[in-house]
Amino acid sequence: MTLLDVPPLRSLLLVAVPCVTAAPTLAQEVVPDTTAGRVASAWIEAFNAGDRESMLAFVRAHRTPEKVAEFDASWGQLQGARRMLGTLTPLSASAAGDSLTVIADVENLPIEFAVRFQVDEQPPHHLLSMEMRPAGSAAPALE
Repeated sequence: MTLLDVPPLRSLLLVAVPCVTAAPTLAQEVVPDTTAGRVASAWIEAFNAGDRESMLAFVRAHRTPEKVAEFDASWGQLQGARRMLGTLTPLSASAAGDSLTVIADVENLPIEFAVRFQVDEQPPHHLLSMEMRPAGSAAPALE
C-alpha cells in the first residue's frame, strides 16, 4: 500500500501538487515586470545561484563593456557578500524614476536588506549601479 492508495491522501496530493508546481516564485510576485524589475530579478537570480558563471552571464547581459572587463576584480567582493548574506528572498519593491529598491530577507542574518538598482532607461537598459545595505539603515552600502 502506498500513500496514493489512501483515499484522503490521494485527493490531497492530487490537489496540492499542481498548485505547488504552478505557483509563481516570490520574486515574480514582488518585483514588478518593468525594465528595472527584470534587471533586478536577473541580478537576484544570479546572486542566489552563488557561482561565478551565473553572475558573469548577468554582467555580460546587463552591464556596460567596461564593467564586464572589471568583473574579475569585483567577483571576490560579490562572493564575500553572498557568503555573508546567503540567498535573497524579495519581500517588497518600490520604484522611483530609473531606480528600483527591493527589500529582501537574507538567508544567513536576522535582518532585511535593501537592494537599490539604477537601470538606464534607454536600450539596452544597462544596470548603472547597484547597492546593498541593511534596510532602514544609514550604514555604508555594499556596491
